Amino acid sequence: MDKKDKGLELGARFSSITNRLRYCGPKDAYVDFYKLLRGKKYDREKIREHFKKYEGLYVYLDIISKKYNKDLLDYNVIESYWLGNKFLDNFTRKNFIDIINGLVKRGLPKNYAEDAIKRLPDGMNPHHSFNVLFVGVGRTSGTVPTNIMTMNKCIVSIGEILKITKRQLLVNVPLLSVVDGKLVFLKPTIEYVEYIKDFLPGLKIHDKIAMHWDFACKILTEKEEDNLKRYTKKNIDVLNKANFFGK
Repeated sequence: MDKKDKGLELGARFSSITNRLRYCGPKDAYVDFYKLLRGKKYDREKIREHFKKYEGLYVYLDIISKKYNKDLLDYNVIESYWLGNKFLDNFTRKNFIDIINGLVKRGLPKNYAEDAIKRLPDGMNPHHSFNVLFVGVGRTSGTVPTNIMTMNKCIVSIGEILKITKRQLLVNVPLLSVVDGKLVFLKPTIEYVEYIKDFLPGLKIHDKIAMHWDFACKILTEKEEDNLKRYTKKNIDVLNKANFFGK
């Protein structure tokens, strides 16, 4: 794989599962993503076009990349949205209003967007958790309901590998719940998630993985794990302070 396509690869890791489930993106884009992830011959421009057709994802990547004068699929841009990094810092209220209005053009109901702008608290970051928790799972695409179950499926969660089978991983993972009007992570629970061996070479017991819709996307480095926890927590803390889940 060409080094400049590392951003494509990282994006494919997280976006393939929702496309395969037909929740977002152009039909069967995951087939091309799988070619890339398996190290087979792939069409770079075709894959780039696939990402541009994702209902919500494209809006975030567009805003983040333009803020830093980077390519839409630059590795740091992709990483910031899915895992978190310093590219998420220093976003203004206007930036978030631009994101919400951009989502309207991709399917977010206008009346919902207008209300979201009124309720928008200061201090958030345009991480994937913002879209899951504040905008709402499925609000833009309309393909899944918005509730605590889909929030847990869609938010990028961290699982510790306890057991490896041919097609599944047994993981220890904390789940989200609303307790006394606050969104919190409960004590870790044990569950099985899907994985594709080709995508995670060298996977070992006790590795930490990033998961999206019950699919193991990536083995996390310590820095990636820290960033994912930090930027997710920042958004949760802001929403809890604003009593967003206590309404």
